[in-house]
Amino acid sequence: MRDQVHSKTRVRYPMVRKGFLASPDKPQGVRGQDEFVRVSWDQALDLIDAQHRRIRESYGPQSIFAGSYGWRSNGVLHKAATLLQRYMSLAGGYTGHLGDYSTGAAQAIMPYVVGGNEVYQQQTSWPLVLEHSEVVVLWSANPLNTLKIAWNASDEQGIPWFDRLRQSGKRLICIDPMRSETVDFFGDSMEWIAPHMGTDVALMLGIAHTLVENSWQDDAFSYPLHQRLRYFCPLSDRRKRRRSENR
Repeated sequence: MRDQVHSKTRVRYPMVRKGFLASPDKPQGVRGQDEFVRVSWDQALDLIDAQHRRIRESYGPQSIFAGSYGWRSNGVLHKAATLLQRYMSLAGGYTGHLGDYSTGAAQAIMPYVVGGNEVYQQQTSWPLVLEHSEVVVLWSANPLNTLKIAWNASDEQGIPWFDRLRQSGKRLICIDPMRSETVDFFGDSMEWIAPHMGTDVALMLGIAHTLVENSWQDDAFSYPLHQRLRYFCPLSDRRKRRRSENR
């Protein structure tokens, strides 16, 4: 708790994007690149109130997304999203959410790939990754960015391991349509595969099909082959394969 209070990553005062502060209705500058400047609490509250009223009156309550589930501090009363949603409900309603935007699809897929819901289970430690892995694949992941983000105050403990990984000589692959900060960090030591947006599932199916066609899959590790064939093999191919297996 003490480390979070005094963390260098904690935002201790109201901060407003410089381009927004100069012209709230028509902000200048570029998101992600603009400078943030400190303002007083009264000024911050006035800015929020004015924009809230403008957006609600212009576009209705459905235009306001009242925070995600992960934005919070310790405890329930002090969970920022809960307090914001209470306020928005009193003000006339808002747009909420269902599910998990970070890992919604992964939660359904990962048990069939690695045998468990890896995204929310205990993760493999970086020392073990460096010691035992031969190939490290980052699929639509930008850890050089996300390791700086946390529900409370981020500790950024994983970042130094990426420098060791870069120097390890292991094969590193990043699959991402965007050239992220992580790709730039690894530079020539990483292979960057950039599929068109929305085609990553087709890439997954193609990889799975190639594994099966060449009998490279590990049946002892994953689900029985006949339970998985329907996802990535045409019906005619499945029938041929079953006939050959039954001979």
